[in-house]
Amino acid sequence: MADNERDEHGRFAAGNHPVTGFHTNPERRGRFPGNRHSFSKAAQRLLDMTDSQLEAERKRTDLTQAERIALNMLDRATDTQDPQQLAAFKQLMDRAEGKPRTAAEEPAAYEPPIINIRFCDDNPGNHAD
Repeated sequence: MADNERDEHGRFAAGNHPVTGFHTNPERRGRFPGNRHSFSKAAQRLLDMTDSQLEAERKRTDLTQAERIALNMLDRATDTQDPQQLAAFKQLMDRAEGKPRTAAEEPAAYEPPIINIRFCDDNPGNHAD
């Protein structure tokens, strides 16, 4: 079978093996962070866990650095005695859920503009009765 043979619908036929591609040059494949290598992915995964699952996660010895940092950040965000609790929570949520969009409207601290309207009499000879 030829390398570029196709069926009647234009799809590659069975047994077709292209000459070039990722199977011949795996070093050309993109190196994207996997689910365990990204802080954002680790934070999302940890936020979906229950307390018992988090305890089991803390006991694991094969955590990546991103998972360790996300776990420490989650501990700080849930610790009521930590003065940086709110900052840790904000950072964790920004990484896991994405930063919120900024408001398009201006803050309410500004005073509304003052518009003065003066009526002019274009016919001074016209007096009220």
